Amino acid sequence: MDSGEIQKTARREIGKRIMLARQTLMLTRACLAAQLGAKVRSVQAWETGERSPIETIGKVAHALRTTPEWLLDGKKSDIVNGPDNEVLLRVVETFGETYHRRKKELNRAEKALYESAVSQLLDRVLPPQEAATARTEHASELDAQRQRAAVATAAAAAARDSQKKGTSVA
Repeated sequence: MDSGEIQKTARREIGKRIMLARQTLMLTRACLAAQLGAKVRSVQAWETGERSPIETIGKVAHALRTTPEWLLDGKKSDIVNGPDNEVLLRVVETFGETYHRRKKELNRAEKALYESAVSQLLDRVLPPQEAATARTEHASELDAQRQRAAVATAAAAAARDSQKKGTSVA
């Protein structure tokens, strides 16, 4: 391999670690870009290995709650340090989009598995106080979703009852 190929490979590996760290923290590219004062296209270019954020690697590492060393060479990982985290990441990746967009398609066990994986990743990635805050925010969001679903269900039941009464009278 020539030096150009080595550099491309290194950029791709750095990009994979940036994407993994970002996904672990459940950040969108836009959110990470906003934290860094960068463009979304720049984050995308880093993740795909088109460019490398060498000039700002410390800032990127800080935003992703890891070390520059881990982003550069995969050592001293603050984000992924074993197969347990990789399993949790797979769970989050597998169910995450469905959970947030089409939650009704998941059964209770899948929802519980997803919520547990998110909670465990938060514990491993964030400092204790931030993890507790993030879990509380996540739980509050879930409670609000459940309350909206209960209100919608009650409204639908009331509409059915009203329709039945109106139909039986006629």
